[in-house]
Amino acid sequence: MNVFDLLQASKKVTDPRKQIYSGFANGCGAHVMNLLIKDICSLTEFEKTLADAMVVIKFVHNHQPVLSAFQTKRETYKIKHDLILVVPIRWYSHYNACRYLRAAKFAVQALPRRMSPQF
Repeated sequence: MNVFDLLQASKKVTDPRKQIYSGFANGCGAHVMNLLIKDICSLTEFEKTLADAMVVIKFVHNHQPVLSAFQTKRETYKIKHDLILVVPIRWYSHYNACRYLRAAKFAVQALPRRMSPQF
């Protein structure tokens, strides 16, 4: 989609409530994407998955011995990315947090049991 398409779409929107115009046809694709991801993140299934992922990530970040052991395992398994926390105003951080945790799955599983978060 280009600027011309967005301008044509905005001319066709005649909703008197203006929510459709301001949300979808104003030319700001990033804002629309942010709203869509926000809606996806509020789905029960995704909300629970993200909450579980955050428990693990925060546990690793907040406990120095665990973080140190994780970094060692990360190097052993040649995992590129570190675990990151979700930044609410950066929609892609939700995706990256889950993706990086999934990539580090074996490193997290290889941590000693006494270092594992309890659910």
